[in-house]
Amino acid sequence: MLRHGASPDLRASVLSAWGRELAEAMVPIERRAPGMAVTGLVSPPLLHRATRSHQFVYVSRRWVRSRILSRAIEEAYRGLVPEKRFPAVVLLLEVEPHAVDVNVHPTKAEVRLSRENEIYQLVFSAVREALGPVASLEARFASPAPGSGPMA
Repeated sequence: MLRHGASPDLRASVLSAWGRELAEAMVPIERRAPGMAVTGLVSPPLLHRATRSHQFVYVSRRWVRSRILSRAIEEAYRGLVPEKRFPAVVLLLEVEPHAVDVNVHPTKAEVRLSRENEIYQLVFSAVREALGPVASLEARFASPAPGSGPMA
């Protein structure tokens, strides 16, 4: 994702990779704690995909897979997106070098993080906080499914 178009601007990278609709709708996240920080862009709950193909996670500027980060994202969206649907996410986590073990996978794509609980809470709360106003707006303006609602 970040290499796509080699743009230093994250929203421009999303625009280049995924198009205008998604790029304009993405919600910024940012949260800091001692020794760690998370920034990025997340899609509003109404814009979700059938696969995780639009989820990119970077730890200290390295694209990685991390179960704990994936779980934090999934839990932050719980109740906001349908089951088996996935938000678009570009998550940039910066941690102290000693907090990352890259020797979990031969290609170094999967990492193990120390302070997992703190990192989980940081990511979860950053995403949930960013979605709060968006999720409540969507709920207010979403049209009810046919056969539901007060007139059903």
